[in-house]
This record gives sequence, C-alpha cells and structure tokens, in this order.
Amino acid sequence: MKILHTADWHLGKRLCGKSRLDEQREVLGEIARIAAAEKVDAVVIAGDVFDTSVPPAEAEELFYRACASLAAGRCIVAVAGNHDDPQRLSAPSGIAKALDIFLIGGGEIKSGRFGNYEIGDGFVRIEKGGERLNIAVLPYPQHSSLVCAENKDKPYSILVKEKLESLSGIFDGSSYNMLVTHVFATKSGSGDGADDLLSDERTLGTASLLPESVFPECDYAALGHIHKPMTVSKSKNIIYSGSILSYSFDDLSEKSVVIAEFTRGADGKKKTEVKRVPLTSGRKLVKATATDFDAALKALKDNAGAYVHLIYKGETPLTLGEMNELKKEDSFCSFQNATAGVKRETAERKERPVNEQFESFYKFVKNTDAPPPEDMVEMFLKVLNGEEVV
Repeated sequence: MKILHTADWHLGKRLCGKSRLDEQREVLGEIARIAAAEKVDAVVIAGDVFDTSVPPAEAEELFYRACASLAAGRCIVAVAGNHDDPQRLSAPSGIAKALDIFLIGGGEIKSGRFGNYEIGDGFVRIEKGGERLNIAVLPYPQHSSLVCAENKDKPYSILVKEKLESLSGIFDGSSYNMLVTHVFATKSGSGDGADDLLSDERTLGTASLLPESVFPECDYAALGHIHKPMTVSKSKNIIYSGSILSYSFDDLSEKSVVIAEFTRGADGKKKTEVKRVPLTSGRKLVKATATDFDAALKALKDNAGAYVHLIYKGETPLTLGEMNELKKEDSFCSFQNATAGVKRETAERKERPVNEQFESFYKFVKNTDAPPPEDMVEMFLKVLNGEEVV
C-alpha cells in the first residue's frame, strides 16, 4: 500500500497583505497530479488545513474542491491542526465520508464502514488486496483536552504519550500501522542542527516540544506543525512533510510531499520505503540586500515572480519617492532598513518638535512634499494638549 503525506496547507494565509490563494490552488493541483502518478491509496493531511479558525469562504471552497480531486480513486484522511477549528473542519463529515474523505476534528467519531474503508473513534482502516493499513489519528492535542482530575499533575509530554499509546491499540503485527497527528516534536539528542530547524516554530502559541519517545512503534508517523521538511527519526519513519508553500522569510526550504510505500519482502516481513517528491508551484521567497536605490530596484526586477524581502544597507537612506518606486514592483513584499546610523537618526527624530514630526508624518501618508494645512496642525496640537476642539 502507498500513501501521500502532506500538511500545513494554511489555506487563506496572506503574505505582506497579499493573497496566496492562487498559489495554493496551483500547488494543490500539483499534489493531485503527484497522487495520481504515484497511484497512492490514501492522502493524509497532518493538520493546519486552514490558516485561521474562521477561514475565508474562498479558502474553504478551495479545500473542498481539492479534496474532491484528491479523493478520485483513493481516500483522504485529514486531522485538525492548532490553526484549525476542530468542529468546523469536521462539520461536513457526514457527506464527506460518502466520498471517502475522512475529516478528523472535534467530537466523537461515529463508526462506520465505507467500501474498503472503516472509520472509528481515533482510527481509519484501509483494506486492499488482502492487506490492511491501520491509521491512528490524533488532531492537535490541546492540554485541556487531555487533562482530567486523575492526571492533572502529569506533564504535557506524558499526557500525549499516553493518548498515543491508547490510540495505537488498533495496531497489530500482521497489518501495516501508521500514525497521523499534529504536534511539535524534535530529534532527541541528535546534535545535528535540530534546534536550527525548529527555530521558526518555537513561537507557535504554547506548544510544548515533544521528544520522539512519545510516539508508539509503527511503520510510519506522518506529522504536521513544522513548516520545514524534517525527519525526526529515520529508523522509525517519524517525518514532517513540511508546508506546501514557504509562508515566512525565515523558511526558505524546498517544499515537498512524502510518499510512503508499505510492502513485504520475500520472507513476509514488512518494510517501508520513503521518498520525497519536490513541489515546484508557487512563488519563491527571496531575501535580497542592496546598498543604493538602483541596486534595490534591480534586485526586485531580477526576482520578478518571487516575493522579496529587501534588506537595505545603503549609507544614504532612501527617499519617500524612491520607496514608492520600489513598492510599485510586484515582487516587493517587505523592507528592512539596515542603514548604519538608523537608530541614531530615529532618536534624533524623536527629539524634534512635535509639529515637525506631524509634518513629516503628513507628508509620508499623503505622499507629498507640501506641508499640512496650518489649521490641521493647529487642531492636532490642541488635541495633543487636551484642549477642546470645536
């Protein structure tokens, strides 16, 4: 049997105020083509389908259309991540099951059998050609959902471990067994750059860093939550697929999906073969450095079709007009002023009379060299001083 593992779609997410739905639509189409070419039996989505708990209607429509496309000839198993509203994700489960789409979010799952698929509380089972794949499923485990009066003093990692052990009760030695969940895990004592790989994920809410020892023994563990492709344990096949697009300039990793194939050797022993298939859709994220306006403009033009984070290190600050010219470029996304002396200039600006500061602000907002009307300045100063304005 063969599965395609993906995660962290974050449908509806914007970058620098720009919608990325077209890119997301493109990459989901690419994933559907990979699933067909690889002839996978299931697509598993390990959480963070949406970017917010209340996604825009366009994002939800994109998800449903993508699922309908991906489910042609196979099943879909999607679990809720920390960005998803579990109840909202699983709301269409009734009709989705009829299309072999299993949405695992909030609430107890009603058991049922649908052709070659069986679903129950905490599991999905696939049968094909005399083989069986048991999939234990766990949406993002909130601490509040795990704790009770009897275990309230236990650490979060122990609570997760016990929950996963309970779910692994569906595993058996004669079948293929896998886990799908959305957690924050690290390589245990690897010393091979795991901290660097996780640096951009440490600020994800109150998520706790879990050791690989929390995971039960199985043939494959499909994880979501970390956006950079990462293998927690190669020997145990505990793997993050990574996100489908780069969503931060701190994450410039190459994107991919994971194909896991479960087979048996001549001796009947199970084996799992894992490979990554690159994703090429979507705009690239690029960091570019410039020391003057011409170099900054060239960097934007040279990276047309990408999103550029521009780091400016020129000795002379850019003028308002030059900044506006840069912002006209479609590749312009964000700007970092790393000019020497910027902090000193900012401090000096704060020491200027408040009316001069207001004048500078007015010119910037209005994109003009003309000073603000005198009556506007007068009104501003009165408001600032707490005087009555008629």
